[in-house]
Amino acid sequence: NALAELHRAQGDLPHAQALYQRALQVIETVLGTAHPEVATYLNNLAELLRVQGKLLEAEPMYKRALAIDERAQGTSHPIIAIRLNNLAELFRDRGLLEEAEPLYQRALAIDMAALGANHPNIATYLNNLAGLYKSRELWDKAAEHYTRAIAIDERALGPNHPDVAIYLNNLAGLYKAQGRLDEAEPLYLRALRINEEALGAEHTDMAIYFNNIALLYKAQGKLQDARLYYEQAIDIGERTLGAEHPQVATRMANLGALLVDMKELDAAQALFQKALEVRRNTVGENHPDTLNCAEWLESIRE
Repeated sequence: NALAELHRAQGDLPHAQALYQRALQVIETVLGTAHPEVATYLNNLAELLRVQGKLLEAEPMYKRALAIDERAQGTSHPIIAIRLNNLAELFRDRGLLEEAEPLYQRALAIDMAALGANHPNIATYLNNLAGLYKSRELWDKAAEHYTRAIAIDERALGPNHPDVAIYLNNLAGLYKAQGRLDEAEPLYLRALRINEEALGAEHTDMAIYFNNIALLYKAQGKLQDARLYYEQAIDIGERTLGAEHPQVATRMANLGALLVDMKELDAAQALFQKALEVRRNTVGENHPDTLNCAEWLESIRE
């Protein structure tokens, strides 16, 4: 399990998955399938599957981990908050927002009672709820939750911690969605600098920041700058997550849309076709991202 975590931290996700699966088999054989330690191993494997976009494989593992810990620890233990949050994240990834929100709220309530209002775990749940509210265009609620998350982690972890970068990036994304581009840019750039220093320029997470800055530059009309950042995001994603990951598909679709604006339709069509294949294989035919990709392809062919 520790070796799997090392490989995951290094971005070697397929090797990490194989090691997590071996560790789970061993611990189930030694301790039995209902032991609390098994829940930890199930959760770790589910997290890795989710990161790779294997959402349907991850869901039963998250649910089983939650059920084991509720029986062993009770329904108000802090570990339950973690399990609930992880399952909520999975539902959100699948576009199941109504199923996700009560899980987030329950996780937040458990940890507020157990850990207090200024613990970094609270920032995590506030950030996740903010993302949910952003998806529903509840802008003020989203901004309030992101701002609270940033303040908690700046105090608890310091202003240059990678978690602070995550929340800065998310608040910037909210501002961008509202058209507040000048307010978004310094937040994106600060988040990028924090992670370059903390994680290195080739880390998996850097692709997220490159992609988001590319989106901003596209919105500002800086198309060549946007293209360079998209290409970096795709390159990092393919090397660290694999070419069949839904995040890579999203970045391909983003670059495809940019190339449509730049009148490079053949290149755009090839990117959308690849993105569509990946999305069909990972999130399914009826996921909003899959349908959106198909619509783009149809419009290009017309």
